[in-house]
Amino acid sequence: MDQEHNKENKNVTTSNSTTINGNNRPLHNLDEIHNSLVRIFSSQDGKKILNYWQSSILERSLGSDTNVNHMYYHAGERNFILKIKRILNNDK
Repeated sequence: MDQEHNKENKNVTTSNSTTINGNNRPLHNLDEIHNSLVRIFSSQDGKKILNYWQSSILERSLGSDTNVNHMYYHAGERNFILKIKRILNNDK
């Protein structure tokens, strides 16, 4: 049944790529991604970006009249930045 379901949705996973709805996307080595994030955001430019995101997103407060869609968007931004910061802090 799973094979039949995958055929209907055109989702197939191989050792080198994942095909989702006919679009072939490479699988990523998470260790390589982790190392890349650490290398990028440990650089001077990366630190500048994180500081900017800290002040413009993490330290920003939304008003009580903020649209719910904007609140969800802001939550997504925050989670993205906090994930990067967790990766960097765990690497020290």
